[in-house]
Amino acid sequence: MNGTYLKYAKNVGKIGESMQKTANKFGELAQRNPEGLEEVKVVKEGYISALEEFKRQRKEMNNLVPPSIVKDEHDSMVQSFDKYINGTSLAIDSLDTENVSTDQELFVKGKRMQDEASTEIVAVTKIIAEKLF
Repeated sequence: MNGTYLKYAKNVGKIGESMQKTANKFGELAQRNPEGLEEVKVVKEGYISALEEFKRQRKEMNNLVPPSIVKDEHDSMVQSFDKYINGTSLAIDSLDTENVSTDQELFVKGKRMQDEASTEIVAVTKIIAEKLF
């Protein structure tokens, strides 16, 4: 087994685990049905915190130097991270603390982007694993 491949794979796995934990936090918040200004604010703050974690994780992933055999897949994974982050941003934007409401259409669009990005990330990580091992 190539040591460079193993080191890269471990780093991707570590970031992936961290992203999954953050996604779970986001999912828990998404299950809430906030009523009233304070609850909407709490959910929105949680989303913003999750978004910052996702951005940090994306930066870590982008800073990895992939083995040349998986460079294209790595770049695709980073693009999917961006899509996931954009979906998270839409979900945040759907919460209107001024009018104490949620733009359900925008929220659903953001969640759909997250779901698509998650599927893409899983698919590309499988390809990376097949190529490396």
